Amino acid sequence: MTNSETEQLIEQNNQLREQLTKENERYYSDLLVYTRIRGFFLNEQQLEEQLLQILQDMLDAQNDGVSAADYYGHQPQQLAEQLLDTFPKASNYTLVKWAGYIFGLSSFYTLLSQFSDATNQLRVGSFVLNGLLTILFIVCVFLIIQKSIYQRLIQNKIILYTVCSLLIGGLLVGVIGSQIFLPSFITISVSNRFMVTLIGLFLVVITVYYLKHWTKQRAILVAIGPFLYFSALCGLLIRTASLQELMNSLPGKTLLVAGNIICLIWFYIRFFAAAKKE
Repeated sequence: MTNSETEQLIEQNNQLREQLTKENERYYSDLLVYTRIRGFFLNEQQLEEQLLQILQDMLDAQNDGVSAADYYGHQPQQLAEQLLDTFPKASNYTLVKWAGYIFGLSSFYTLLSQFSDATNQLRVGSFVLNGLLTILFIVCVFLIIQKSIYQRLIQNKIILYTVCSLLIGGLLVGVIGSQIFLPSFITISVSNRFMVTLIGLFLVVITVYYLKHWTKQRAILVAIGPFLYFSALCGLLIRTASLQELMNSLPGKTLLVAGNIICLIWFYIRFFAAAKKE
């Protein structure tokens, strides 16, 4: 089954959930989120098929006047665990592959933050450190959400998502700050021309990507666009001879961090607005 067909299963699931009563919807939503998080590394298509089947059975029971708790039991976590136990465990290759994806995204973000380094040094150590920190943070966020569903570590969902957002935001700001304020280790010195060329190539690549994927991915592109272009613009400005002294001063560095924080806030506003709309 293709990703498109899997997305259709998810969309069908979202539509059918609207038919649930408030009590049943809460029961199923907790089951859904818990199962998707615990089964993140499992076969997505098969998992969504099972979740959809549970939902359809729940709707049939609801039509007969039976609540989800009475039909499936008052221990939904056990139901989720039983469902997950029917799937083969994720292979080490799958785990390493996802860790590689996360590390790659972290490296991409770290590269963007290094655009603002006028010393023209690629901090190899930062790529490694930030990659490991990103993996650790994502694991922590997943664990917090997972344990908050049935163990009620954080009962209020708004508070839960706020905590997770702050964790992720703190990670991103920390990555930026580490590039600007912390001493470097394991660095590779490159020329100013090389960095300008790299930034120019980056601008060309993301602009082409925007033009090609604007229709299908407009929401996320609008959300992340300011950060991408702001990082590239700062990288070019900081390599302008007349601005180097200002950009390397404490006020200049503070301005860079503030600008990135504003872009981050914009990302959250647009991203969650798009998620709520969907």
